[in-house]
Formats: sequence, C-alpha cells, structure tokens
Amino acid sequence: MKDVSVKYTKTGVPFVIVDDFFNGFESEQLLAELEFVRPHLSGSGETGGAVSLVDGSNLKLNNSMWLNDFFSDPKKSTVYNLTRQFYDPDLLFEIGQETWIMRYLENYPAADALQILYYEQNSSYDTHLDRAFLTYLYWTHKEPKKFEGGDLVLEEDSRVEYRKNRLVIFPSPTKHRVTSVKMTERSEGHGRYCISNFVHLNTLADF
Repeated sequence: MKDVSVKYTKTGVPFVIVDDFFNGFESEQLLAELEFVRPHLSGSGETGGAVSLVDGSNLKLNNSMWLNDFFSDPKKSTVYNLTRQFYDPDLLFEIGQETWIMRYLENYPAADALQILYYEQNSSYDTHLDRAFLTYLYWTHKEPKKFEGGDLVLEEDSRVEYRKNRLVIFPSPTKHRVTSVKMTERSEGHGRYCISNFVHLNTLADF
C-alpha cells in the first residue's frame, strides 16, 4: 500500500484526510500538467456538477475545466493516470475499515469524472453539494507558496486546512465550501490548484 498518512473523523460528517499522497516526482509531473492547462480554464460562475445552495449570488469564484474537455483521450493525461492511485485496492480496504461509506467502492463498479480548479486572489466556492456519490479533492500549488486561505468547510462544523499534496474524501451530498484565497504576493500561477474527482456508482450492476 502507499506510504501515506491517513486521518479519519470519528464524529459528525464522515471524511478522510490522506496527506503526502504523491511522491516528489509524481507531484512535480502533476503540477507541470496543471500549469500547462491553467490558461485554458474557464472563468468563474460555471458550477458544472455542483448544486447551488446560494440564491442570487455567484456561487463559484474560480477557474475550472473538466479534464475530458481538454484531453480527447484522458489516458494521455498525467492527471488522469496518477489519480488512478486514488483507487488502490489496499488503500480502499484500509480506509473502509474505518469509514463505512468507502466500503461501497469495493462492492459496486464505479465511474469517475475529473475537474481541475484554480484559485487566485479572492477566489472561493460558496456552499454547495456535488452531483455524485463520493468526492475526492486533491490540493497542490507552486513553490514558494504565495497565498493564504483556501480551506474546506464541511457542513459548517468541520474545517479542513489547506495543505499541499493533501487528499480529502467525503460523501458528495455533504454541504461544503472553499474559503477565500488571499494572495500574499501577486505572481501568476502561484494560486491554489484543486483536482476534484467525482465518483459515481453503477447501482444497476448485476449481483
């Protein structure tokens, strides 16, 4: 199994934090592709697969793109290939022993969709739900870090601090938001990157 640090919630919203998910070489390769696609990300306001819980205001203040909209063959994407590690059987088994919702991935065939998001000055994502079963959020940035904020808030009672090379997994119907990003120094490409991986279960599969 991957040599990672895994933390579990014992009360409240069930979520998992996996720190130091990718090794140094993998992290560099991943970030190189994120920087390559960043100029092609669309502007704020396009919620994609999210369900807005805010009336009369712009929910999504960041830039984003579905990976399939950029790569006609996602298997040629570094982001796609590296994120297959999210489904490492040994990792899923270990997490499933502590977090019941993860056990469903062992019993149902799953499909997933990848979205790349980028946050700079005053970027945020207000309270919403995701149209999926499980949501994986992976975070990274260029060094040196030149921003503050960008934390994840779940159901307004659990706050997950932003950290580079951190993966957070939680049930998609959970209300969640991303706090505003504040640049400590304006430098292009030095904001907050997020890879959102949405897992959909094929509940019509034969048993």
